[in-house]
Amino acid sequence: MADTKTSDETAATALTGAELLRLVQSAASVKTTAALMAHQFRGARARMTSDDTAQNVTTVGTISFDAAQFDTDSFWAGGAPTRLTVPANVAYVELWAQVFISSSTASTYASAYIVHFNSADVQQRAVGFRHFDSGATSHCVTVATGPLAVSSGDYFTLVILEESDNSVTIEGNDTFETFMTIRVLGMTP
Repeated sequence: MADTKTSDETAATALTGAELLRLVQSAASVKTTAALMAHQFRGARARMTSDDTAQNVTTVGTISFDAAQFDTDSFWAGGAPTRLTVPANVAYVELWAQVFISSSTASTYASAYIVHFNSADVQQRAVGFRHFDSGATSHCVTVATGPLAVSSGDYFTLVILEESDNSVTIEGNDTFETFMTIRVLGMTP
């Protein structure tokens, strides 16, 4: 005897996108259905679309993004281009980012990190700090946070610091990208 879905199971699959796991008891013909919700990606990737030249980042400079390459829940907004903001019902996120700077003096250091602020604009922590000294005149700095507990309205910025040059270029083209990505790991119960 063939095992077929009921019309309710077919409708549930079509409406919710759920994958249905069906357990069939052989002799009694009783069906038990459990819906397993498919994992849906939630997050955003904000990026620069062109270079920012002649930037002085000898004191901490916050990266301003030009566009969202993708954004499932309005994490990034043009009115606040330096931020990725946590929407309602998100409990855990992780972030990663990359900054590419050029036109710096060889043998100087560069640092980048992600800063976490709460909804009252109070800095919570600096995470994903990366620092290095290079003999080159260009630096690519990549940082990541690991899982972080967050609340609605918290936001993150990406900052860069370069030792001594007051006129570096922050690369934003397709060859050398500067971006920040956020991914939701868990929702508020």
